[in-house]
Amino acid sequence: MKTLFRKESEKLLIIVSLSEDEMKLFIEVSVKDPHLHDLLVEKGEILQMISPPLDSARLDHDIIKDIAERLSRKETTGERRIAKGRGASPGRDGKILWLIKPYRGELGMSQRTTNDSVDIRELHLFDNVVTGAIVGRIYPPHLGENGETALGKPIKAQSSKPATLKIDKTLIKIAAKEHEYEEIVAQQDGVLVEQAGIWKIADVLKISKDLDLRFGNLDFIGSIEISGDVSPGLLVKGVKGVRVSGNLQHAYLTSTSGQVIVDGFATGDQGGHIVATKGVQVSVAHKLMIESGSLVTIKKAALDCVIRSQGVIFAQNAQIVGGRILLVAGADIGILGNDAGINTELVICSSVEATSDFTKLLSEIASHMKAVELVELHLGPYAHKSSRISNLKDPLRKKIEVLLEKRDLLSRSLGVLEERRKKLLSDGLSDQIVRVNIRKVLYPGVVIRAGEDLFSPKDMIKGPVSIEYSRESHTFESKPIVEFEISKDLKKGGRNVT
Repeated sequence: MKTLFRKESEKLLIIVSLSEDEMKLFIEVSVKDPHLHDLLVEKGEILQMISPPLDSARLDHDIIKDIAERLSRKETTGERRIAKGRGASPGRDGKILWLIKPYRGELGMSQRTTNDSVDIRELHLFDNVVTGAIVGRIYPPHLGENGETALGKPIKAQSSKPATLKIDKTLIKIAAKEHEYEEIVAQQDGVLVEQAGIWKIADVLKISKDLDLRFGNLDFIGSIEISGDVSPGLLVKGVKGVRVSGNLQHAYLTSTSGQVIVDGFATGDQGGHIVATKGVQVSVAHKLMIESGSLVTIKKAALDCVIRSQGVIFAQNAQIVGGRILLVAGADIGILGNDAGINTELVICSSVEATSDFTKLLSEIASHMKAVELVELHLGPYAHKSSRISNLKDPLRKKIEVLLEKRDLLSRSLGVLEERRKKLLSDGLSDQIVRVNIRKVLYPGVVIRAGEDLFSPKDMIKGPVSIEYSRESHTFESKPIVEFEISKDLKKGGRNVT
């Protein structure tokens, strides 16, 4: 506390003090001779003594009046606050508010909360962004309000800073209608990321290590590149493509508008598959299900795999052993089968028959046929002679009627499935000539099937040789190798198989 000044009159002594922060002004008024009779102190008398130098308009007149009244009653008043300052109101810096979840990398197990999904593979590390989406807002700074000390000295409010945001061409800032903020708008599909202090929409999601439970399942609108392995059970969806530089272990890779490429070893022994519209490429595959709307490329080997391809299967430098290969446009294989005579089946079929959905349909039909057969076994002689039921008595009669009703329901359902099968087959595409090229050797144990037509050599066939099947004549023919001509358009194209 510091004393500003002292004032004296014939009967009063006034001391005016200011707090160290200059926000509070105090006055202490005392009577020089408290023994005076008929002592009367007026508010105006005190104000006249202190203003000037003080500004009367800033003082609390009620307090001064109370002081005068107390002194008139010969009471002590002590220090009283007669004015106070007003602090400066802080402003608000500009801020950036993201309306979607950016990708910031993996989520460690310690970062999970009790509110996380029950499925530990569903971590939702980011939001997909489509072109034109508003991904964020930039709010301007708000200025603070200046204050003043108890003596009226101005106190300047702290300056507010605008938000700083560095973006590349994949984002733009536009003024929002009827709002004070700017909107941040995406200029391409992808995910919001920050790289070297610059925010952008990335159309490629890059995982620079193994994909495991720190990342969980991925579902991305662009393409995904994984530098390491993919852990068992994980699902990776990259609309525009997926590439795995490491190994694939019983995981699921899908792409509805791009390729799927696995540079390492891919196994699906305990589940897992690869499904892509515009082609699949693997180095080594073991007990893996592959479904492609375009080409399939095998670099080294495919062992006990199920491969469904709408395009040509290219494995000129690879060996395919075991499993089942469904062909629409043909195959070019280095070694087919092995010297142990492992059963290896190639099925020449239409574009519809090569899909997993058609296989599921056939399985449903077979299941229904088996169910009808079992019901008829229970019906016995009443299966085809329902007129004899009238001779039966309950409860046997009621039991037979229930079984007949069940058979009729199954038969109607079977009829619907058969109609669906016929419709799908009528829409399927197939080439009149389908060719399987063998570069090195075709071993016994290999069966090439087209409907009821079979090609199953008893002896080893050395390549290079082409085995052609004619749908018109239902015959297989071995001839000097004929190269495939794959146009750029076919390589880029593909049927939707998901």
